[in-house]
Amino acid sequence: MKMLLAALAALAALAFAGSAGAVGSPWDTSFDGDGRVTTDFGSNEVLGDVVVQPDGKVVVVGTRGGTFGAFAVARYNTDGSLDSSFDGDGKAENGGGFGTGSEAFAVALQPDGKIVVAGNVCGGQGCDFQLQRYNTNGSLDTSFNGNGTVGVGVGGARNDTAHAVAIQPDGKILAAGDSCAPTFLGGCLVAVMRFEANGSIDAGFGGGVVATDLGGGSPSSSIRGVGVQSDGTVVLAGTHLASDDPGCSFGSTCFSIIKPKIALVRYSSSGTLLGTTFARYTDGLSGRGDALAIQSDGRVVVTGVSTDDSFERDFGVARFTSAGALDPTFSSDGRQTTDLGGIDLANDVGVQSSGGIVVIGTTGASGQIVRYTSFGALDPAFNGDGRFTDSFAAEAVAIAPDGKIVVAGTLAGDFAVSRFVADGGDGTAPVLSLPGALLAEATSPAGAVVAYTATATDNEDPAPDVVCTPASGSTFGLGVTTVSCTATDDVGNQSSGSFSVHVVDTIAPKILAGTIRVNADSPAGTVVNYLVAVHDAVDPSPSLDCQPPSGGTFPIGVTVVTCVAEDASGNSSERSFRIIVIGFRDQVSDLNDAIANLPLTGQADVRRDSALQFCQNAFAPANWASNSMPRTNDAGRFALTEIRQCVLYLMGPPTEVATASASIRLALINLVCTVAHARYDEVKVASGANASRLVQAKTSLDQADAAPGTNGALFDCVNAWSILRNEPPQYTS
Repeated sequence: MKMLLAALAALAALAFAGSAGAVGSPWDTSFDGDGRVTTDFGSNEVLGDVVVQPDGKVVVVGTRGGTFGAFAVARYNTDGSLDSSFDGDGKAENGGGFGTGSEAFAVALQPDGKIVVAGNVCGGQGCDFQLQRYNTNGSLDTSFNGNGTVGVGVGGARNDTAHAVAIQPDGKILAAGDSCAPTFLGGCLVAVMRFEANGSIDAGFGGGVVATDLGGGSPSSSIRGVGVQSDGTVVLAGTHLASDDPGCSFGSTCFSIIKPKIALVRYSSSGTLLGTTFARYTDGLSGRGDALAIQSDGRVVVTGVSTDDSFERDFGVARFTSAGALDPTFSSDGRQTTDLGGIDLANDVGVQSSGGIVVIGTTGASGQIVRYTSFGALDPAFNGDGRFTDSFAAEAVAIAPDGKIVVAGTLAGDFAVSRFVADGGDGTAPVLSLPGALLAEATSPAGAVVAYTATATDNEDPAPDVVCTPASGSTFGLGVTTVSCTATDDVGNQSSGSFSVHVVDTIAPKILAGTIRVNADSPAGTVVNYLVAVHDAVDPSPSLDCQPPSGGTFPIGVTVVTCVAEDASGNSSERSFRIIVIGFRDQVSDLNDAIANLPLTGQADVRRDSALQFCQNAFAPANWASNSMPRTNDAGRFALTEIRQCVLYLMGPPTEVATASASIRLALINLVCTVAHARYDEVKVASGANASRLVQAKTSLDQADAAPGTNGALFDCVNAWSILRNEPPQYTS
């Protein structure tokens, strides 16, 4: 058996680096990046067994080759890296002593996390069972037989090897295997030993060492699995090589009819062999038993090689009731064979918590995983057809707490560990989580930069890859753009989805314009060419219409220009600004003439003459600057107050004055308010303008605007000028 496994391992070494992570494949890429890892102990290693701790860490055991072999143990973190907390580098090895060699074939975990390894130790007098127990940190446990190692033989110069180990609920340790005579024709016995938790032999189990001859004429038996049923019964599984004719021996002419049979052996908790039916089972189950698993309901699963009369070799699985009878609920007759297309060798079995029965082995140089339902059929939920073939070493299997499948073997003289997802060939696509329809405001002619979040979850892959087009952070043009996303898990399953991004332009253009002040060049006013700017973030050239248009003649006084801008998206804005044409002295000269020509007599005439005097005083050259604006000093304020007095005299009594001079009076009031408004516009943009004074002046001007042409408007406009006169001047004499 060892030679066959070694040959298969050498073949597997040629193909191990082959396929990885194809679409739908079950490789768990979170384990060392591609689902597999190898470990070298410095010589030719041969793997024996694998187990997974409750925390997900993986422990493998085997033999470190060389002149004298030694037990080799490696522990891996859940990501496939060697666990440095285990003996400093994740690896530990211990030999049997000077002049001896040790081989490790099986491993079991105690509830306290200690690791029990079983195999043999061989010297000049044959081989004995050997057990070693390791602490969780990788050191030998000195509470186990004083040095962490114990060796016990059946007796005589026999070769005794423990191929299986199990921990009873009470902490006692069972080791099972075979005890073979020094020569091949002497055959092998079934051997089982039980140890106390401290490493001493448990005499309460048949004296501690039990060897059983299964009979059949010069028999040869080998045990590869051991387990404990809930009532304490010990169950062993393996192969019994004997003739169907009890009178036929290995040396006789009937040697050709000797075939391997699956063997089941059961002992009571005290070490007594239980029943002949359970002790040797040969009912048509030709083949070999290489592994055993006891289900939670007590039923016993045995796997190995099924061999027919033509010696074709297929995966063979049989399930027995807890009493040892073939279980008819498993493939109708308790047995199942699977032809994988070559020389198929099943090496180990594990039972998932879901009830799935996982069998691993080889076909030629390829590793094999086959999963059966609890009823014995190939499970299509596993990789589509219940099986998976690839290049990996497959000599031992363990089921992780999360259901993942851990397979171990030997590759090119090194330990090789692979991990697969629980369902084999993850066929479940990731679930995309996408935003709903997004609305964004354009910020440039190109559109808008839009960031979004698209994620995915997956039943196996903790971080599926999500790719969206256009990508988050791209510039999206005006209108509706469809974003298409695809999520891909680590085995290639994909799901797709989409959402829309609607980029709109709802912001109107901004018109940039302000008050314009110019001097009149004639009594009619002056031609004004003005420039109005318009800006839009999206439309580089929005339309603009201003009325009155630029280039026309604007009269003396204030003209309001209203502009309307519209962008390509139909957004429009409106803004008004004032054009102030200054020519007050010319206007007042005309008004003075109008006052002098009023057709009044008597008292009205006297009042007219007084008004005329005030207006003439107001427009004395000493009170006005060269630009036809009142000075910004007290002389300028005096000019405005004189106009105010002129207005008051024109308002009567007598009534005939007020009536005759109504239009003149209104023109003068408008002149005073125009000057005040112009002064306000100048001061508010001047450097160092006093904000509180501007607020007061604006209040007065707003009041005047609310009652145009009235006595109150006149006073408010003069007050505004008075408030502003202490501000930094915009004009100088």
